[in-house]
Amino acid sequence: MIKRKLLFIVVPLMALLLFILSGCGSSMAGTYHGTSGRTTMTLSKDGTAGYGQIYSDGHTQSWHGKWSVSGDSIHIVLKRNSGFGFDLTGTIHDKDTFELPDKSASGNNGSWNDETFTRSN
Repeated sequence: MIKRKLLFIVVPLMALLLFILSGCGSSMAGTYHGTSGRTTMTLSKDGTAGYGQIYSDGHTQSWHGKWSVSGDSIHIVLKRNSGFGFDLTGTIHDKDTFELPDKSASGNNGSWNDETFTRSN
């Protein structure tokens, strides 16, 4: 009888906890500007990501992908149509700031330079 009562208490509490935790990543959703002053990262509530960069010669590039949060880590996968992309894991500093460290690119000889992104909206 005690096990049954415990089951009726524990199961709803676990379901509530999972529901609350599943929404934690969406609190990072928003538009962020990078410290370089030439980059923008958009994290949508549905888990999609967009990234844009303006180069010193004026041309632009955009990337698309997905993102997720686990604890104080943010994981972002960005791709271009050519298959060239980045699989990045960074650190969340607070609800408005995260950092993505240096990383080599896949499918090309490019690289990602360490950059901190701050929420702009």
